[in-house]
Amino acid sequence: MTSDAILEFILDQVGKSLGVPAEKLDPREPFASYGMDSLAAVTLAADLEKQLNRPLPTTIVWDFSTPQLLAAHLAGEAG
Repeated sequence: MTSDAILEFILDQVGKSLGVPAEKLDPREPFASYGMDSLAAVTLAADLEKQLNRPLPTTIVWDFSTPQLLAAHLAGEAG
């Protein structure tokens, strides 16, 4: 899965949890700036785990603090 596809999935999931259209979210903004709490972060990690069909640490959202960084990491494009 490409980083763009993963990023789109992440933004859709975050938008749904916040009740905001994904297009309104800036992928360079930290998850915390959207008011994401630990429960929402663990839920996003679980959703990503299912989508990518691979195990992920529950802390991954905090380890990669923005949707853009997280998508790049999951796609193997992180520097």
